[in-house]
Amino acid sequence: MKRSLSILIVLIFMSLLSGCILSKTPKTDTIDIQLGKQVTFSVNVFPSNATYTWTLDGTPLMYVFGKSYVYTSTGGNHKLVVKAKQSLGTDTQTWNITCDPIVGLLNSLVSISGGTFMMGSTDNEYSWAKYTTPVHEVTVPSFEIGAYEITQAQYTAIMGINPSYYQEGHGYSGTENYPVENLTWYEAREFCTALSVQTGRTFDLPSEAQWEYACRAGTTTLYSFGDADELLATYGWYYANSNDATHPVGTKLPNPWGLYDMHGNVWEWALDSWHFNYDGAPTDGSAWDPDTGPYRMIRGGSFFSDHAGSCRSAARGVLYPPSYANRGLGFRIVEIP
Repeated sequence: MKRSLSILIVLIFMSLLSGCILSKTPKTDTIDIQLGKQVTFSVNVFPSNATYTWTLDGTPLMYVFGKSYVYTSTGGNHKLVVKAKQSLGTDTQTWNITCDPIVGLLNSLVSISGGTFMMGSTDNEYSWAKYTTPVHEVTVPSFEIGAYEITQAQYTAIMGINPSYYQEGHGYSGTENYPVENLTWYEAREFCTALSVQTGRTFDLPSEAQWEYACRAGTTTLYSFGDADELLATYGWYYANSNDATHPVGTKLPNPWGLYDMHGNVWEWALDSWHFNYDGAPTDGSAWDPDTGPYRMIRGGSFFSDHAGSCRSAARGVLYPPSYANRGLGFRIVEIP
């Protein structure tokens, strides 16, 4: 009791000297936030009868009057300041917010333990069994894969350009955390090469086997969340819920291995050449003829897929030349050990 009273007396004395006592969360002055993620900034003041003013990069934040503020990272470097004012005086606290999209990308890689799975599907609801059979056993070594599709901010940071349709030039804004799209297989691989040079690590597109193994995440159902098309809207963006546009990565539920947007948002380029079916496909997880043939593989479905089945774990996009690009085509990366 005496110790609590002593602390209170000290706090009151300090408040008389400084105007108010203000602690903050997060406690550090500089914080790195992954693009598109939310962080709550808050302060505690003694005495508590304070009014608060929040500014971001010198601009007052309208309609933010309380002692906390939920910030969504938009990339780049920013300064967030809060002033707490009450009868005894004013105190100020500052956070320097940083967001390096490439640091965020590297930190979001997910380690996938190697294993054996059955690749393909005999499901013929959409007359696709001819493309996804024969179902065959594949053993995939361990690898790392992006938890998210590559974003516009990440692509721009490496390549210096943004080929996406869904950006400011077409009436959209704040799309840094949307998947990059409207790029060819060649351009996706050029990004992987440039990222490898910049980081001293080795990146590439996933093989079809790596992609499906990661998408299934140990499941054998039509989707990583089960067989019900009705649940797709909880896990992915497709024609029925997308309003004919892409959406920020990671805004739907992940699959069991923590990977987002494996069902929908944008189709994703894979490393393999197109083959009509799996007759003669590799069984070691490697890409099938990655640099030959007139077509390349895409996986995962997209926001404008004509039916939910396009987003199923085994679904394969057909006959896409590596020089082809459209607003529903993006990619994610794997790291090569």
